[in-house]
Amino acid sequence: MNVRAILAALALAAVSNGQQIGTNTPEVHPVLTTQTCTTGGGCTPETSKVVIDANWRWIHQVGSSTNCRNGGSWDGGLCPDPTTCAKNCALDGVDYGAAGVVTSGGNLNVQLNNRMYLLQDDSNYKIYKVLNKEFTFEVDVSKVPCGGNSALYFVPMDQDGGKSKYPNNKAGAAYGTGYCDAQCPGGNAFVNGQANMNNNMGQCCMEMDIWEANSVSNALTPHTCTVDGVYTCVGGDCGVCDKGGCGANPWAMGNHNLYGPGSSFSLDTTKPFTVVTQFITDDNSPNGNLAQINRFYLQNGKKIDNPSSLTDSYCSWASDFESKGGMKAMGRALKSGMVLAISVWTGEMGWLDSGNAGSCPSNPPAVTSAPVSITNIRVGDIGSTTGTTPPPSPPTPSSTTTPGSSPPVTTSPPSPPSPPSTSAPSPGGTVGEWGQCGGTWYNGPTQCQSGLKCQHWKDEYWQCIPAVEIWGQCGGRWYNGPTVCQDGLKCQYWKDEYSQCIPAVEIWGQCGGRWYNGPTVCQDGLKCQYWKDDYSQCIPQ
Repeated sequence: MNVRAILAALALAAVSNGQQIGTNTPEVHPVLTTQTCTTGGGCTPETSKVVIDANWRWIHQVGSSTNCRNGGSWDGGLCPDPTTCAKNCALDGVDYGAAGVVTSGGNLNVQLNNRMYLLQDDSNYKIYKVLNKEFTFEVDVSKVPCGGNSALYFVPMDQDGGKSKYPNNKAGAAYGTGYCDAQCPGGNAFVNGQANMNNNMGQCCMEMDIWEANSVSNALTPHTCTVDGVYTCVGGDCGVCDKGGCGANPWAMGNHNLYGPGSSFSLDTTKPFTVVTQFITDDNSPNGNLAQINRFYLQNGKKIDNPSSLTDSYCSWASDFESKGGMKAMGRALKSGMVLAISVWTGEMGWLDSGNAGSCPSNPPAVTSAPVSITNIRVGDIGSTTGTTPPPSPPTPSSTTTPGSSPPVTTSPPSPPSPPSTSAPSPGGTVGEWGQCGGTWYNGPTQCQSGLKCQHWKDEYWQCIPAVEIWGQCGGRWYNGPTVCQDGLKCQYWKDEYSQCIPAVEIWGQCGGRWYNGPTVCQDGLKCQYWKDDYSQCIPQ
């Protein structure tokens, strides 16, 4: 299959009738102060902005409020083919406050289920070049539980979101288009300005995961590819990237006391801390080859080193990473410049926080809230962003550390905020609203009254909270009711004014196909993958 020829034909067919911009909600990008630092001149503030990804936007008919997508399915009348769909459908603006993205000076507060990027202005992404530099930020992950992931990472998206490269893309970076990563995601609603109607066109690129973390575990992971820049693929052509990467997770590396909630850990995640990542080249210049990635943390004036730096020697166990270019390839992407992506999401996180990777249970409760605060994002010369100049010494091959396999030690996440009131169990053996329904040493009733859900907060405490039934409202502008759906349902965003509890398909379940008439939306962390006309399936993102 000549994928490039197919994609080029699609693009030419829609140059005059491309992906449109909606006007129902004005797009006003929140302002965020970032900094650039030098050894001699200190840190200089810069005015950056934040834009939410195109996939998190309402897609509707141009000039009306009719949805172009219902759940995961495109409207057949508006979208008989990718070209017509791009002509008929628009990406609308976002009410950032309602979406849970709020800035104040250099502080960015993000709620669960968001992905966004930094802009240098209203039309272009901010490009970071970090070779022979360090990238630093403060973060508070105290309320991100097992199964949650707060992420900051670099990907080489086109600076304008592909707007100039694909003239049919009318939205561009201003509306968060052009996403790619090393997983070659096939779930982008639009690819190169065309509707991705079968979710079979992926967007591949190298990925530098600076930070993937919750309150229990964290990882630093570069991912390489055999191609540079953004590569559009279909099917078998999407195997060009190292999906697993070469990760540095303190727990997996055998240090079970470095990171976690509470004073027993060197880095206490119940409190904010600073994350510093240094990209060291072989000639100590921005033009050299990437040789080493250092990571350390700062908290309460104390410097805390990761167990090991990342080098090709350390990454020898990550064969796919090395075969696709290793540190040199990652450095090549960083040298060209990359866009900073920020996301807070949930799904299957065993690779991050359970088993050999952390102390979380392998099947934690569904994450319904994971607010993250990120502050003082800055980049600069080595030592200039923190005053900590000497990087850790490179590890020698004889002492290379590889991910450990020690048994996990259970660590509970921090307690949730106290509810306004707690009712006692009812005489019938069921628990009322806000009452305890489970937990270590608890021996009372465990079944909640009708309309409530027994929500796990930590091993010691489960609580009956209001839960929305199927088809009920679970969010939206001006909505102040319950936001948690009953088991088996997903709170689906339709537009800023309305989110709804709908049936959600579990992992490996069918979500589409000819003659299929069941639910078409997958649970969080899954995507509905088209395999053939008769069958689509919920698989991990």
